[in-house]
Amino acid sequence: MTRSILLTPFVFTACLCTAQSSGPPPGGSPSSITGCLTRSKARNAFVLTTERGEKTILLSAEDLSPHVAHTVRVIGAVTTEKEQTVLRVQAVEHVSDTCRK
Repeated sequence: MTRSILLTPFVFTACLCTAQSSGPPPGGSPSSITGCLTRSKARNAFVLTTERGEKTILLSAEDLSPHVAHTVRVIGAVTTEKEQTVLRVQAVEHVSDTCRK
């Protein structure tokens, strides 16, 4: 009986850790957006503008500079931060060397 009392906190903690790690990834399921990539005024920040004029801020560990002024499709998790649409980039696909206008 003493063993079960001593092990209870450890089993409970293990269950909590498992429950926390099994949820969906932060930011929801992956989405894709196609548009023209431009550099933001902020250092190392980029914005993707769709044909409808909708702007999405891109957060990426990858350097997106080679894709500036190109049409690209970005894949990642979309969130809203401070009333702005933000996409955490997981992948970038080249669509065109120019932005359509």
